[in-house]
Amino acid sequence: MPVRRLYMDNAATSFPKPATVLDAMVHFATGCGASAGRGGYAEAVECGRLLSEVRQRLCSLFNGADPRNFIFTLNCTDGLNLAIKGLVDPAGKGHAICSCIDHNSILRPLGTMEDRGWLAVTRVRVDPRDGLVDPAEIDMLEDLLVAAFNDARGKSEALMQSEMQKLTAGLNLPAGLKLPF
Repeated sequence: MPVRRLYMDNAATSFPKPATVLDAMVHFATGCGASAGRGGYAEAVECGRLLSEVRQRLCSLFNGADPRNFIFTLNCTDGLNLAIKGLVDPAGKGHAICSCIDHNSILRPLGTMEDRGWLAVTRVRVDPRDGLVDPAEIDMLEDLLVAAFNDARGKSEALMQSEMQKLTAGLNLPAGLKLPF
């Protein structure tokens, strides 16, 4: 009787792959195999069409605004690093919150940016017995969420006022008129 294998690292490698995924990979490798955007030859155009179709499907699945907003990365670590590094303005002195048990693909870039003085990092403790957020951290998290909400509200109000001024610039509105929104 063959020995059954129990694979416990699926999140890292997505093994074993379903037959439909393998079929699609074989079809791509043997029937297309080109890089999208590398030329006007049939295989490159077909790859571009396939990528566009996948982006359309993802946009529909996730109720996205624009399929062009969906990008493909080498893996989750690469994608997380790209997102984290893309969101941090070194001059902005931002603030990030993570847990002490987050994956290295999150902890390492945040730690590096913290070391460089680009942002402050709050590491939420978890209870080692059950892996849940330490109840002592909940008040701090609530305070941070309220502060983030208030900051976002203030920025959206300022943006709204700026945009409304552009729209009403040629109108002779009475001084001190406050629009109801």
